[in-house]
Amino acid sequence: MVLPTPIELITWQQPVNTLFLNATSAKSLSLVNQLESQGYQATIANSFQAAVTSIESQYPSLIAIDASLEFGSTDALLHIRNMYDGEIAVLDTAISPTTRPFLKHLGITKTVRSVEDVLSLIPAEHDMTSAAGAA
Repeated sequence: MVLPTPIELITWQQPVNTLFLNATSAKSLSLVNQLESQGYQATIANSFQAAVTSIESQYPSLIAIDASLEFGSTDALLHIRNMYDGEIAVLDTAISPTTRPFLKHLGITKTVRSVEDVLSLIPAEHDMTSAAGAA
């Protein structure tokens, strides 16, 4: 699969915007920096209110959760899952034994490890190959 460049993505529909929740680990911050250095938009929300505000103001293409830390409230993540019908993935980090079943219960089973993984989960309307094929 050939991934579109940021310029191609901007030409077709909206630019890719990934919302990172709980992004405090070196790995998650590195992924945010890599996305931004390639011209993609990445937003970090390290609180429930910041996440809700970000989802309401600029609906993200994807939400990625750094689940290496425990969430302060499972209700917060449940609320986010209910208000966002797009893809939610987990960053490939050490997920605690108590968090893993909860994420699975919410249908959050995809894992991202790289920029390519993030882009592969972006909905088709952001994919130039899909848009070009439809033209």
